[in-house]
Amino acid sequence: MRRNLFLLFLFSSSLLWADNVTVSRAEQLARTFFGNQETTRSVETKYEYIWNGESAQTRADAIPAFHVFNRIPQGGFVIIAGDDVAVPVLAYSNTGKFEVENMPSNLQNWMTYYREEINWSRAQNRVPSASITALWNSLENGYLSDNAEDEVLLETALWNQGTPYNKMCPPIDGIIAPTGCVATALAIVMKYNRWPDKG
Repeated sequence: MRRNLFLLFLFSSSLLWADNVTVSRAEQLARTFFGNQETTRSVETKYEYIWNGESAQTRADAIPAFHVFNRIPQGGFVIIAGDDVAVPVLAYSNTGKFEVENMPSNLQNWMTYYREEINWSRAQNRVPSASITALWNSLENGYLSDNAEDEVLLETALWNQGTPYNKMCPPIDGIIAPTGCVATALAIVMKYNRWPDKG
């Protein structure tokens, strides 16, 4: 009886640990996430692993906090968490590609935040919540959220704070300042409403 209780405890405790997500598992999740959008089979979809969230200065044996894949040739990218203590899909786009070399500073800060939070959760031996575990199970079993099919209905929503939108902004420490969130949002609303008539 004591042996059976020990085995039961050993098995159940193994379910309480967060797991690192390998590159191959992350790629499979990326394929599943975008799977419902594959409208034609004439062109093979490839998922290019472009970044693991670590810099060249980071130790080679560091465990990635996330994995970034570009979808080729259709366009789009997906960022999969490197540990199942976080939600599986951290960010995605159905268009464009993720460019590590051209990341705006706000995106760099956001990705640094993700890396720090996931690594902190690992250091604290955090356990995934039931809702996060359910998200991982759903994605791994092929359930796809309706969010994967969202469309940008307002083309100006694709506007950015960098070039060419910031060409009239002043330089700060030799770098042209971004336009800023409020200015960009206001410009989008003004363009959409075609206001003012002149100016």
